[in-house]
Amino acid sequence: MRTSLAALLVLILAGCQTSPDGMTNPGDLEQAHDAECRSFGVQPGSTQYDQCRETLATDAANEARRRQAAPPGTSIPG
Repeated sequence: MRTSLAALLVLILAGCQTSPDGMTNPGDLEQAHDAECRSFGVQPGSTQYDQCRETLATDAANEARRRQAAPPGTSIPG
């Protein structure tokens, strides 16, 4: 449940933000998070996979908030 809520938050925030790596589609972010977690050797449905996805969603939401809080015209290292 928490993972679903975190993923939903990421999707909402991603819709308001253009990522510096070109990911403007929330589906792209979902695929990237899935691929990253799988690269660690964890499989969908496992506790480790869910924790990985939740961590990535939290990191993405924090990054979006950080970028949104920056003054206009500020270059933010990514």
